[in-house]
Amino acid sequence: MCKSLKIATLVLMVILAAAFKPTKPAARTEAPPDLQLEGGRRLSYERSFGSENEVKPKRGFWSRLVDIVAGEPDFHSMIRPYSVVTDSRGRVIVSDPGAAGVHIFDFADKKYKFLSRADNIKDPMLTPQCVAVDASDNIYVTDSEAGKIFVFDASGKYQRVIGSLKGGEGYFKRPT
Repeated sequence: MCKSLKIATLVLMVILAAAFKPTKPAARTEAPPDLQLEGGRRLSYERSFGSENEVKPKRGFWSRLVDIVAGEPDFHSMIRPYSVVTDSRGRVIVSDPGAAGVHIFDFADKKYKFLSRADNIKDPMLTPQCVAVDASDNIYVTDSEAGKIFVFDASGKYQRVIGSLKGGEGYFKRPT
């Protein structure tokens, strides 16, 4: 009985030590200077980011404990970001041909969404290139390989495709 209690205590101490391991301080880099553009406009550096992990709130003790036992979750990361746009809510929307999808980073609400149609048989999104939004925050994504333009609503739900011909081929030739 005493031996099993010591083992349980040791296991608990190891788990707690791993859960509270110190994080590495982020490498500090100096922000680039502002760029002065024509007409008195200015382009300023905001931030750098690359994955879903940077949007979500910090994980608590119990989440980290589950990560130790079950393994860390597989966060989406940008592989080959191509086009970027912001909508009226301040969300950053990035097309990523390397991941065959579109990342939506919502830093204000600490939310992330990944739009992908690679597994869809009828209208798969293969190589998303450029992304744009309209006044209603609908998202338009050109796909240079499929020859189509995919339309998603503001919440990221697929609405329709523009340029799809019978048989699934695209009407446009490498739209960007």
